[in-house]
Amino acid sequence: MARLTSRVYVVAALVLATGVLASGLKPDRSGAKSEPWMEEHLPRQVGSFSFVPGSDNPNQTYRMEESTYELLKPYGIVCRVFRFGGEAYDAVVIASSSRETFHDPSVCFSGQGWDFDRFERVVIPTATRGGVPATLAVAGASGGSGPKRLALYFYKSDRVFVPTTLAIKWELFKAQLTRRRAVDGVFYRFIPLHPNPSREALISFVGEFLDAANASSDGYF
Repeated sequence: MARLTSRVYVVAALVLATGVLASGLKPDRSGAKSEPWMEEHLPRQVGSFSFVPGSDNPNQTYRMEESTYELLKPYGIVCRVFRFGGEAYDAVVIASSSRETFHDPSVCFSGQGWDFDRFERVVIPTATRGGVPATLAVAGASGGSGPKRLALYFYKSDRVFVPTTLAIKWELFKAQLTRRRAVDGVFYRFIPLHPNPSREALISFVGEFLDAANASSDGYF
């Protein structure tokens, strides 16, 4: 019993020490990006798809709600719609060095009236980044009465792409803990805006977007 108690104290001490160390590692924003920097380094052309400039800001199609900025406190949020013929994709990219910026997007989907009934893991083939793991949200499955809806999202640290919120928080935490510095994380979300979207076409578009973003940002996005 005494040995078990001592082990409990050791584990508790290690957890406490880890927490203290992590809390003392404040994000170093000396190299922080900005929303104008993001606008400049994200692609405007993705294959045959062209970015649709907004009336208020020619570098974005629309601006995210101010409440989202206040909640997430990111470097910036870039919202661009890409269109070609009868197809269009809404692409949102958020960057930050804070773990608190990255929230479960399924909560936001519900708040915006996008009720997805299942979430799947998929891999996005790219020419420059290999296979990128992502989460595909699906609603209106075959035989359902509602409209078909798809959304694809994932995250990137300075080293890897990951498909979930928990995974990016862990990657950013590890960077602070092991390298004693904060690193940037990026959130990507894509939604087809045209009727009856194809999951294959969505995945293909996102793969092309990542290749274009890799070139336009020198590997940051």
